[in-house]
Amino acid sequence: MSAAAIFDTTLAFRRRIEAGLTSGETVYVGPPVRGEMGSSSVALFLFHAEPNRELRNVAR
Repeated sequence: MSAAAIFDTTLAFRRRIEAGLTSGETVYVGPPVRGEMGSSSVALFLFHAEPNRELRNVAR
């Protein structure tokens, strides 16, 4: 999986999570290092993604 694909997937997850949070809650994207997270409510760190072979658009 390319770095760009992981980045794009992380941003998509972040948007979905933020849509479900109440006002004032934030999503931190990056490794969950306590000093860097600040007052974020959620830490999101996607380091590996793998496509599900059963969900691909392939004729069978």
